[in-house]
Amino acid sequence: MKTAACGGYSGRSVFGPLLRGEKVTLRPARENDAEHFVRWFADMEVTRHLATRMAITLQQELEFLKRIGESKNDVWWVIDVADQAIGATGIHAINWLDANGTTGIVIGEKASWGKGYATEAMRLRTRYAFRELNLHKLMTEVDAGNEASRKALERNGYQAVGIRREQTFREGKWRDRWLGRGTTRGLGENPGLTPACDPSNEWCSGSLGPREGSVKKLLVVLLLIVAGVGAFLYFPRGGTATSASNAATLAILNKAIEGARAGAAFGPALDGEVYATGDLVRANVDGRAVLTFFDGSSMSVDPGSQVKVVALNRVSADGIQVTIEQSLGRSWSSVQKLKTPDSRYEVRTPSTVAVVRGTGFLTFVQQLASGGTQTTYQVDEGTLQVTATAGGTVSVPAGNQVTIAEGAAAPASATPIAPAPRLEINGSPGLAFLVVAPTGQSCGTAGGKAEIFGCVVSGDKVIVRDPAAGRWGVFLTSPGAIRTSAFTFDALVGTASVARQIMEGPLVAGQMVRSGITLKAGSPLTLSAFEPATVVTSVCAATAPGRVFASGAVDGRADAVKTFARDNKATPVSLVFTEDELNQVVNKNAPSATQGVTLSEAKIRIDGGGIHGTAKAATQFITVNASADVVGGSVGDKFTLKVSHLAADPLPPGLIDAVKGIVDSTTADISGSVPFVVKQVAFRNGCFWVSGVTAT
Repeated sequence: MKTAACGGYSGRSVFGPLLRGEKVTLRPARENDAEHFVRWFADMEVTRHLATRMAITLQQELEFLKRIGESKNDVWWVIDVADQAIGATGIHAINWLDANGTTGIVIGEKASWGKGYATEAMRLRTRYAFRELNLHKLMTEVDAGNEASRKALERNGYQAVGIRREQTFREGKWRDRWLGRGTTRGLGENPGLTPACDPSNEWCSGSLGPREGSVKKLLVVLLLIVAGVGAFLYFPRGGTATSASNAATLAILNKAIEGARAGAAFGPALDGEVYATGDLVRANVDGRAVLTFFDGSSMSVDPGSQVKVVALNRVSADGIQVTIEQSLGRSWSSVQKLKTPDSRYEVRTPSTVAVVRGTGFLTFVQQLASGGTQTTYQVDEGTLQVTATAGGTVSVPAGNQVTIAEGAAAPASATPIAPAPRLEINGSPGLAFLVVAPTGQSCGTAGGKAEIFGCVVSGDKVIVRDPAAGRWGVFLTSPGAIRTSAFTFDALVGTASVARQIMEGPLVAGQMVRSGITLKAGSPLTLSAFEPATVVTSVCAATAPGRVFASGAVDGRADAVKTFARDNKATPVSLVFTEDELNQVVNKNAPSATQGVTLSEAKIRIDGGGIHGTAKAATQFITVNASADVVGGSVGDKFTLKVSHLAADPLPPGLIDAVKGIVDSTTADISGSVPFVVKQVAFRNGCFWVSGVTAT
């Protein structure tokens, strides 16, 4: 959508919060608002004074609303009167460092003209800009002949600063544009707009005194240092945080994953994001992802699948109640033993409801050519109780399956699963391990997510049915020394072993080892010998795909990839960073007292939910206890990190948000400096990696 009012009102924006006045309310947009803008911008009387005077289609407007959260430098509202949309207003091209922006407004409902609605909307917008966003100056422009808009601006403290002569051509004439400026000083001349502040409170808005300047400096340091960015990480603006202690954490195995929060439009999902009741995850043609719930249970989602978290709650004694709605595609559920009698894990499809207590099972929802869907459940461990929506319940024990179409009742009994290839992987006592499938999913006893379809972990043993052919990565470690460790990789059909490889050797306490083995399809299945074992520094260095760059100076690691890429085209590569390295970056980049900010107690932690940082920072005026959570992923084949949560006690939310904007506009975007096409960003305990393919 290209809109304009008072001149150059156009562009993409982020929704502003709900602001209520005596006559109007400024609110975030709703999807059904699109049809109003289509009607308004088809009316030349409405667009007479706008910079853009072309009509728009409903699809164009809907696409705008879907993109509305992308901008870091715009704030936008719909103007509402008596629960009816009458127009829109916004603050655009915000320069957070210099604290200025450009404003615009349009009243699309002609019956609402001349009633003071625009004046009050400008007042609410201006107060928010100066009181909450901490802006210092607002600029705008209108057609010189648009007296109503100019007077409304002047009533809100805007002052004339110039004229653009013969700037626009309309109705057969060249017309001038009036330029106006609103400042915090201008607010003081209009008592109705002056922010109500207690002068004794150092957070009194509208002031740009030395204390606030120091606080801004402090917050910028916290975002750059506490969140662990140092000189090499970049964070676009974050949104509302959801606690992972009562939600599911998303792991992206392939970039084509989208998420939708609480009814919002789908957008690119990032590794480490948390999803709660009402949220959706969708895998596109190449997408794979894993939702890990707070009790350790997980659901892997295959390409072409869509799942919705219908309900997710923590109950007494760390119990869990989760209901997942799967409308299409294939998923694998690995459910931890439920801890309490009221715990429940439930999967709903168009034709069934399945309830489990401690099991591993596959759910496959297929579209039928005749219309409707059918659901197949295959159980590897435990028992599944499946109820058909058309009636009847069937018990599905381990090694059995059931298929139920929409409109069909449940069968009397399940049927055995035909013998199929599987892997049986064993480690000697004390040996922890992970295996990584050719698809990038992992599973094992070393505390990773049970991501691989058909993977069941039991003690020192892992079973994977229908394993993918190709290279399987191996990670081995042990908290204590093992004189002779044994790691066995068996390929079976049914219960008969057809190929076996064993890797043996000593392990030093805490040592981490990387290897690999190749499974070849055919009859019979065959296994290659294990690749020579290599000592690594982290689980990420062991499990990241392709040529791994995990050593050397952090700020020089990307250069090493560039050198490698010159002679190795279309080659899988990974950049690995560890928790220890991020903490070293924090200490190296910590500001000195001579810079006006002192940093202490800084610590970075990495787990499956992303990067988490805490620190204390102080100036001569205030001490702030800050924490930040960061998630990441591939967006447009580029590396993207996002602040999902930032707290800085005792600072107010408005100032924190303003400083986020400063960081956005002053920090160099790292995405262009990652020298390959990014396919995945993965967070693990103590480290994370960025993987992809070098240019062709």
